[in-house]
Amino acid sequence: MSEKLENTIRASDWVEWKETCAYLNCSEDAQSRLAGFGVTRIRKWLRKISGMDKDFCRSDEKEQKLQAWHYLDTYIVQKNNRGGLKLRGAKEGKACKEWLFDQEGLRTIEDIERYLTNGFFRAAAQEYAKANIKVSPISLNQPITNSEESITWEEKIDDGSINTSEKLIIEELVEFLREIVNDEFNSFKEETKIAILGSALELSLDNETIKELTNKGKSALYDRVKSGNSKVLEKTKAHPDFDEHDVNDKTLNLALEALLKKKSEEWGRNPENPASVLFDIA
Repeated sequence: MSEKLENTIRASDWVEWKETCAYLNCSEDAQSRLAGFGVTRIRKWLRKISGMDKDFCRSDEKEQKLQAWHYLDTYIVQKNNRGGLKLRGAKEGKACKEWLFDQEGLRTIEDIERYLTNGFFRAAAQEYAKANIKVSPISLNQPITNSEESITWEEKIDDGSINTSEKLIIEELVEFLREIVNDEFNSFKEETKIAILGSALELSLDNETIKELTNKGKSALYDRVKSGNSKVLEKTKAHPDFDEHDVNDKTLNLALEALLKKKSEEWGRNPENPASVLFDIA
């Protein structure tokens, strides 16, 4: 039997991986067939992150296999601890492996392997990059170059023009913060939303239109903005996943304020929203 055929993954290998909870708990035969799959899949994504594939390949072949599956299995455990994966429309998450093997549309081993490559191993590569990145902490509003006129990291996140470990860290942080900001903003009273929108549009909160919309004075509106920012910050720091993100207080405050203002603008642009008139006078 050829070496290639001997190393072809069998359906039973995936069943064993699912049931034993981790690659290291699988039999030696299953490990020998799964090992190469893990290395090639994680390296596919590490090549997209500056310097990370080279860093990964400094280890010998045996260590690469262990590393690939370690980061995958660790990611799955952490994901499950945070509530697992959610099926569309589901209110509660489902354990990752149960989701993977039960998900409609993943009917064959090839389907599962394809999803593992594009889903879980992509996440595993991100986890590897975050754990092995060798850069100093960066601020979301820090210019990418030394020029003060340079655009910032935050402005570059969504345009797809950078492929660095820094992007992964910032991108994940922004998504984490955006979800909290959106939930909290939706719970604010109308006058608080209007006050934050006015601030985002750089309008004076002593503006007559803003006072008419809120029936509040300038001092009370400033208190609403301050209170809104404080509530979002408090909610963020109390989140069980907050400690996973290495961010200093100054950067955290700047990011939350920026995301809160952005959310208020999205809310205010609805033509049926009386606060949309503020865009006309800004």
